[in-house]
Amino acid sequence: MSAPKVCCVCSRPEQPEDQDPRGHHDLRPYGPGGAPICYDCATQPDHEAAALAQFHALLDAAEDTAAQGGKVIVLSTEGPRALGAEELATASEAEAYAVVSTSEVGKA
Repeated sequence: MSAPKVCCVCSRPEQPEDQDPRGHHDLRPYGPGGAPICYDCATQPDHEAAALAQFHALLDAAEDTAAQGGKVIVLSTEGPRALGAEELATASEAEAYAVVSTSEVGKA
């Protein structure tokens, strides 16, 4: 069994959403070097610029992969990634809402 993920800033462990209304349950790989970070910490002035830079680095990598044969980019709890045609065909309804056409990335 692997150790639970914890926020790289506040060290709170990832928890089910219903057990942590502050949002620490939702750790994303936007900390230094892809370390998990919670929304509360990622949006603090001391960490926001680095978290955004890490997000954009992951998004750029996903966009490059998508341009080389992937069809779309998925925004997931593991960060943005390219989704190939086979995965797209089997994506769950929950995943489908987060699928973004590569032509729409960066237009929000």
